[in-house]
Amino acid sequence: MSEFWWVAPVLALVGALLGGMLASWISNLLGERRAERALVRDARIALERWHATRVGPYPLAYPGVDPSVMTAVSEDALTKFFERHLQATYEAKAALGSIRHLDRKVAATLDIERWDLPVEEIEALRGALASAEKRAWKGKRDQTMNGALNAQV
Repeated sequence: MSEFWWVAPVLALVGALLGGMLASWISNLLGERRAERALVRDARIALERWHATRVGPYPLAYPGVDPSVMTAVSEDALTKFFERHLQATYEAKAALGSIRHLDRKVAATLDIERWDLPVEEIEALRGALASAEKRAWKGKRDQTMNGALNAQV
């Protein structure tokens, strides 16, 4: 038995190396899933912010205030509204673009050539974000072919 003294240390070394490789691999997978879930949450928040900025200010009028002053205030309010809405649109499209690989409904909505998001797609996007979060939790993605979503899968 003394001629096989080296078997136990070799098996211990192999086990330690395999354990270290598996631990780092699993840790990286879980970290990626956590990051994708965070991106989905950010996209949900950005979508709701965009939806909240869709309604602009009505023409402002207060009794007893000079109409010329109210015109200036209304123009300033409209300018600020459009700045906020355009910024929210940009942020929502960017946030949705970062998770387009998780759900093809999100990708299809973003592929529509518009400067804003289609209002009629808001409920579909909310559902797509819910399914994207589930996919991110499970670590699944929509299949792609040459970088584009495969619509036949």
